[in-house]
Amino acid sequence: MIKKTAFASLIPPLTNVLVYEVPRNKTAEMVMLWITNTAGTNKTIEVSFYKAATDTTLVFLDGFVVNTNEFTQIGGEANTFVMLDEGDKLMAKGEANSDFKVIASLIENNKTVIGG
Repeated sequence: MIKKTAFASLIPPLTNVLVYEVPRNKTAEMVMLWITNTAGTNKTIEVSFYKAATDTTLVFLDGFVVNTNEFTQIGGEANTFVMLDEGDKLMAKGEANSDFKVIASLIENNKTVIGG
């Protein structure tokens, strides 16, 4: 088990930015996600997961408003996490003229247990 932090600055906005991709032969638990808005006005963000095994994308925050100079926290409570498999991705994009920062707290595990 390896605890990791992944982060991204959503510059340029309107483009999906890779926040995190599960490495080869790993799985990951996304434990918490922080989103900050440092633009001068309230802005919207889109956060999505790409599932490599099925080549599908699920947008789970769509047009989500984050007020200026505030942050949003998703997760962090005991036993709340999202499981990601090898090749899965966490992506985000902001609206025009936005300035978002995204931080994800993750736990990576080996896909294969050795000596178990």
